[in-house]
This record gives sequence, C-alpha cells and structure tokens, in this order.
Amino acid sequence: MNTKKQLEKFERNLDVLKSITRAFEHSATKRMEVNKREIEGLDKYLLDVKQTYVNIKISVVGKGKNTEAAYRSHARKPTKQKIVVLVSSEPSYYGHLLNYMVDSFLKEVSFGGADALIIGKPGREEFDKKNKQRIKYAFYDFDDSKPNWNVVHDVAEIMAGYAEIQVIFSKYKSIMTQDVRKQDVAQEITNVRPQEHKKYLIKPEPATALSFLEKQIITSQLLQKLYENGLAKNAIRVKILEIGEIAERLSEHLAKFEKFKRKVIRNINNRKLAGLYSSSDVWQSSSIFTIYR
Repeated sequence: MNTKKQLEKFERNLDVLKSITRAFEHSATKRMEVNKREIEGLDKYLLDVKQTYVNIKISVVGKGKNTEAAYRSHARKPTKQKIVVLVSSEPSYYGHLLNYMVDSFLKEVSFGGADALIIGKPGREEFDKKNKQRIKYAFYDFDDSKPNWNVVHDVAEIMAGYAEIQVIFSKYKSIMTQDVRKQDVAQEITNVRPQEHKKYLIKPEPATALSFLEKQIITSQLLQKLYENGLAKNAIRVKILEIGEIAERLSEHLAKFEKFKRKVIRNINNRKLAGLYSSSDVWQSSSIFTIYR
C-alpha cells in the first residue's frame, strides 16, 4: 500500500470515529432533554398532590387543632418497618457512579432490620459481586430504552407497605458532576406543609382519599428517581464523549496521524508531489482536529 492511500485511510477512520462520537453524544443529549422535561412535569404534579393531601389532613382535624400531629401521621397502614431500594437501569453505566450507588446500598442493608430491593440488572450484577454476606433481595428489571411501567406500579405497591422507605439513586447536577443520593420517601410525605389553606369535604371517608394520595406520592417519587437516574447516566456519557476516555483515544489517534504525516513529508523528495499533498484536504486541520463542539 502506498503512502497516499495509507493517509487517506487514516483520515477516513478518524472521520468515522468523529461521526460515531457525535452520534452517541447527540443521542445522550436528547435523552437528557426528555428526562429533564419528565422530571419537571413530575415536580409540578407532586406539588399539587402534596398540597391536596395536606389540606385534606387539615380539613379532617380542623385548623389549629393539633395539626402538627396530623402532618406526621400516615393514612396508609404500613405492615413492615423498613425497605432500601436501589434504583438502576439498563443500558449499562460508565465511570464509577454505579459503584458508588451500590456501596451506599450495601452499607444501608448491611445494618440489618431492612428488606432490600434492586431495580435494574446493572445494579444487581454489581451488588452480587460485593454481597459477601449473601443478603437476600427482591429484583425488578428496568430498561431505559424500553421501559416497563408495570415495574413502577409493582415496586411502589411494595414500598407503600413500609414505614421507612430509603431510595438510593443517582442525581444530575451538571455534565461534570453526578451525585449518589439517599432519600426517605415516606418522610417526604410527612414533611409536606400547606402553602395555602383550603377546605375539602371528602366522601366516603378522608382516610381512603389520604391513603390513595400517599401511594400516588410514593409512586411519583419512584418514577422521578428513575428519570433522575437516567439523566445522570446520560450526562456521564456526554462527559466521556467530550472530555473522557473516548476523547483521549481520539487525541491519541490524532497525535499518531500528525507523527505519520511528518514522516511522510520527510520521505517525499518530489517537491511537486509534496505540494500536492499539502494542498489536499488531508492536511486541513479543521477537517480532522475539531472533534468536539
């Protein structure tokens, strides 16, 4: 193979790598936009449901009559004490985020006295590697690309039977930062306070409405955590594509290309042919070197 063909092949390979990188980055960015919209919609829905819920409580006990005790009470009747839920999902994770999530989950369930539940194969596979104590857990699969919403309903029904509901999930802060969070979903219900007082007349009985709304709050918060998880996971993909391992590999290929180019120039004695190469698109830095936005 002559030198010119080698250079042309190298440039084509770099162009393909650049196109694949941009395609994956675009896909991850679009998924992030979808997740952000869903989270914002759930935020508004939860705010409305919580305000309806707390105002029904006030209507039942009467304004000013031991309302703090009413705020702290549950209408549903938990039969178990505590559950810890790890929220993960397919496809697989990049970086160390999943590892940190599983470590937090393992620490929480290792104390004993709590049931364990894992959502998503990535979380189960990582937990199985570290589960030296053989801690038993329930498992539900969930895939971001083809979600089974029945899983949200089924898991929320299980969660509603516990007084304490600890959910461990990943939360997006920025492209550079994603956090592992632990939140007591049951405590979120009792922390609600009214923004404005409204009176409700509930039939057939307030307890039925309150129990239903508590389950709605639990379900919505679980769904929100799944979207938060997807948002953080896709942010990691964008980071890796822009400044992470893939970017480093592309930079290495570019460095090799420049080295190969200099070697070719030294070996070409025909000035006319050298001029032809230098005017070719293969030497234009803008066609190769601008990998990212």
